[in-house]
Amino acid sequence: MGFFSKETAPAAPATMAELISQTMTRIQTSESVLNTRTENALSAFRNAANALEQVNAAKRENVLTVNNLIDFLQTTRQTTEKTIADNDAVRGKILEIIGE
Repeated sequence: MGFFSKETAPAAPATMAELISQTMTRIQTSESVLNTRTENALSAFRNAANALEQVNAAKRENVLTVNNLIDFLQTTRQTTEKTIADNDAVRGKILEIIGE
């Protein structure tokens, strides 16, 4: 008597066409699973790339804010320096007028 009894033996395909059809179905299922796993792996990389782009967008905003602040401070400094120079000139004239 063989390894399998009639009750536990795998069902043999009745025809070569059935065997080919079953094999093709197994291959198609396997390819579908592998394609899904590949797409999931690629999706993880896309998500990482998108997250990095969001980080860089926030950093670009920070750089823009810093540049605006620098421009504001430089303008304020220039205005203040001009006011100081103007005040020194007026002070000099006042001192000249009063003889000091």
